[in-house]
Amino acid sequence: MWAHLKAGKPWMGLVKNRCKNGDHYWVNAYVTPVTVAGNVVEYESVRVSPKLDDVKRTEKYYAHLNAAKKPMPKVPQGAFSSVLFLALLISSFFVFKENWSLLCLAVLVEVCVFLGISALFIQKNLVVD
Repeated sequence: MWAHLKAGKPWMGLVKNRCKNGDHYWVNAYVTPVTVAGNVVEYESVRVSPKLDDVKRTEKYYAHLNAAKKPMPKVPQGAFSSVLFLALLISSFFVFKENWSLLCLAVLVEVCVFLGISALFIQKNLVVD
């Protein structure tokens, strides 16, 4: 659908929409891009209730497509935040390499954020008046 629309071509087909409460409903949609000076600036859609047979056929087709998909590998919990922390830590050395006191402060802040220690905790427990 999006490949057609971004290329400036209209698209028609069944669409499964999700409600705010998590439920879903099907519509038969005709979507067309609106262009100004050759550039797509928005999309217009006309939607009607689909026939029950069309919904059943589409759900069966999607089940077939989804069965062929391989599941995404699971990322270990905390792996992303660990990599992000390491990247921030390394970048701090380049940014503050001339000023060791700022470097130490930046590292302290990054470690505290990584560990979930709040600024209020730092102020109350680590800063000497």
